[in-house]
Amino acid sequence: DAMWRSVSGMNSNIREDIVKYFAAQTPMAARPGALAAQGQRIYEGGGPREGVLACRLCHGAGGEGQDLAPRISGQHSIYLKTQILEFYSTRRPHGTMNSDAHKLTEDQVGALIDYLGNE
Repeated sequence: DAMWRSVSGMNSNIREDIVKYFAAQTPMAARPGALAAQGQRIYEGGGPREGVLACRLCHGAGGEGQDLAPRISGQHSIYLKTQILEFYSTRRPHGTMNSDAHKLTEDQVGALIDYLGNE
């Protein structure tokens, strides 16, 4: 919603320039932290006991993004945590992400961020 409000009044040429700028950026690599191994297990296999889907199913094997699912590998850790909290609170509506965010513990969220995040 925030992005839509920000760009909806812009001239289409400006929006296109913004898209081109971001598309030309080199993605940052993840910098795995102390809990990265646990985060990788959740990313690749989900949380079967909790009923959490494997992140790789939508976001790609390496978090590179696919179809409508965005790239998450290499994102800033604060950004990743903020987005998970937005899904948890449902301020950012998305059926699967809202449901899975509620099933993850704080430690699991931290582990995922340690695996995917850049800082």
